Amino acid sequence: MSRISEDDIANKLRQIQSEVDTTAKAAKPAALTIGSAVFAGAIGLAYLIGQRKGNKRTTIVEIKRA
Repeated sequence: MSRISEDDIANKLRQIQSEVDTTAKAAKPAALTIGSAVFAGAIGLAYLIGQRKGNKRTTIVEIKRA
Protein backbone atom coordinates (compact mmCIF):
# COMPACT_ATOMS: atom_id res chain seq x y z
CA MET A 1 0.00 0.00 0.00
CA SER A 2 1.21 3.46 -0.79
CA ARG A 3 1.00 6.29 1.67
CA ILE A 4 -1.36 9.20 1.08
CA SER A 5 0.50 12.47 0.71
CA GLU A 6 -0.64 16.04 1.22
CA ASP A 7 -0.57 16.55 -2.54
CA ASP A 8 -3.02 13.65 -3.02
CA ILE A 9 -5.43 15.22 -0.55
CA ALA A 10 -5.07 18.69 -2.07
CA ASN A 11 -5.70 17.35 -5.59
CA LYS A 12 -8.80 15.47 -4.47
CA LEU A 13 -10.17 18.56 -2.70
CA ARG A 14 -9.62 20.66 -5.85
CA GLN A 15 -11.46 18.03 -7.90
CA ILE A 16 -14.40 18.02 -5.49
CA GLN A 17 -14.52 21.83 -5.43
CA SER A 18 -14.57 21.92 -9.23
CA GLU A 19 -17.52 19.53 -9.32
CA VAL A 20 -19.40 21.57 -6.71
CA ASP A 21 -18.85 24.79 -8.66
CA THR A 22 -20.10 23.19 -11.88
CA THR A 23 -23.22 21.84 -10.18
CA ALA A 24 -23.95 25.17 -8.50
CA LYS A 25 -23.70 27.05 -11.80
CA ALA A 26 -26.09 24.58 -13.45
CA ALA A 27 -28.65 24.79 -10.61
CA LYS A 28 -28.70 28.58 -10.22
CA PRO A 29 -31.22 29.42 -13.02
CA ALA A 30 -33.68 26.78 -11.83
CA ALA A 31 -33.44 27.96 -8.23
CA LEU A 32 -34.00 31.56 -9.30
CA THR A 33 -37.09 30.62 -11.31
CA ILE A 34 -38.56 28.55 -8.49
CA GLY A 35 -37.80 31.27 -5.94
CA SER A 36 -39.51 33.98 -7.95
CA ALA A 37 -42.57 31.76 -8.53
CA VAL A 38 -42.86 31.06 -4.79
CA PHE A 39 -42.51 34.78 -4.03
CA ALA A 40 -45.23 35.70 -6.55
CA GLY A 41 -47.51 32.99 -5.13
CA ALA A 42 -47.00 34.28 -1.58
CA ILE A 43 -47.87 37.84 -2.66
CA GLY A 44 -51.01 36.59 -4.44
CA LEU A 45 -52.08 34.51 -1.46
CA ALA A 46 -51.59 37.45 0.91
CA TYR A 47 -53.72 39.62 -1.39
CA LEU A 48 -56.54 37.09 -1.52
CA ILE A 49 -56.52 36.51 2.24
CA GLY A 50 -56.57 40.27 2.87
CA GLN A 51 -59.39 40.77 0.41
CA ARG A 52 -61.49 38.05 2.05
CA LYS A 53 -60.86 39.44 5.53
CA GLY A 54 -61.87 42.91 4.33
CA ASN A 55 -65.16 41.57 2.97
CA LYS A 56 -65.96 39.88 6.28
CA ARG A 57 -65.53 43.10 8.24
CA THR A 58 -67.47 45.34 5.85
CA THR A 59 -70.76 46.62 7.23
CA ILE A 60 -73.65 47.08 4.86
CA VAL A 61 -76.03 49.91 5.78
CA GLU A 62 -79.43 50.09 4.08
CA ILE A 63 -81.33 53.35 4.10
CA LYS A 64 -85.06 53.05 3.54
CA ARG A 65 -87.29 56.05 3.01
CA ALA A 66 -90.87 55.79 4.11
